[in-house]
Amino acid sequence: MSLKPMSTKQQKGIDFETRMMYDLKRKQIDEESTSRENDSKFRQAEIDSIIKIQSAQAEKATTEAKTVRISTKVILMRERAKLVEEGFIQEEINELLPTDF
Repeated sequence: MSLKPMSTKQQKGIDFETRMMYDLKRKQIDEESTSRENDSKFRQAEIDSIIKIQSAQAEKATTEAKTVRISTKVILMRERAKLVEEGFIQEEINELLPTDF
């Protein structure tokens, strides 16, 4: 909301001090409006940066989970190979064990 400048007709009947107060109030309202717009833009930028950070963290967690899964799979395959090699597991039974999890 901004106050419109007074017309010359309106200004004729008003003294100098009243005109100054009117102009000052109009300037304050315009500054508040601009300040609110800037605050809104700043808040939106903060929200956007938080979303970007959280997305990056989620992507990192997903990558770490995939790494753990692959590492676990490699460890299990090595252990399985040892058991087959040592004769604890027969090859036919070994084929029944899941290769993916």
